Amino acid sequence: MEEAGLTFSPGDTLYNSRMAQEFAAWARTQQDAERVHDALYSAYFIEARNIGIIPVLREIAEDLGYDAKEAEEALKRRRFRDVIDEDWRHAMNVGITGVPTFTYDDIQLMGCQPWPLLTRFIRHIGAEPRTGAPD
Repeated sequence: MEEAGLTFSPGDTLYNSRMAQEFAAWARTQQDAERVHDALYSAYFIEARNIGIIPVLREIAEDLGYDAKEAEEALKRRRFRDVIDEDWRHAMNVGITGVPTFTYDDIQLMGCQPWPLLTRFIRHIGAEPRTGAPD
């Protein structure tokens, strides 16, 4: 994490992120939805907050300027349960068992990998790493 320039403060508890996944699915219906991933990363990996509970997700929604009451209702009613269930089914069908997973055709690279291995993967599939990326 340090090598990648990411702040990381490992907590001493693992939390079930299912509700956070449903929250992220809900956020995709909002403007600037991509911001939710950084907010969830920060809450979990930097602040060691439990992103598996609605009160924390409601606070994240507020911090992002979303309608926190709408987010809470969507989570309480489990409106995005089926979306995440389908995501999980798809992942299992294609052999994804962890995150992150990088895929291209039938090739998969799973888990947090050092940059040289990611670079090899990128070049193997016929692409070039972005400029400014470490070698």
